[in-house]
Amino acid sequence: MDDEGQWIIDPEAGKKTPQQGASTQTWMATDPRLTGLGGAYGENNDITPLVELPAPKALQTLIDSGQTPVGVVPHAVDPGTAEHLWQLSERLLHKATA
Repeated sequence: MDDEGQWIIDPEAGKKTPQQGASTQTWMATDPRLTGLGGAYGENNDITPLVELPAPKALQTLIDSGQTPVGVVPHAVDPGTAEHLWQLSERLLHKATA
């Protein structure tokens, strides 16, 4: 919001109204074309493309310029990493309830 309490709407820079911000999650939860598609990331009412993470300095420059990085990095959708996280979560949950 700006100093007068008005929404700053600039979707290209990742600044959206609450309704715009919720639209992708709503789309992913309700679009029948996505039935059975698990583990996908959504962005701007579409499936997020895989991208390589920029080098730290380039990423910081992007953020400092007010831009929002777009895309999902490959390690975020890696099945092996997901399985490891699931197993770790189960072990930690078991310890917490024991």
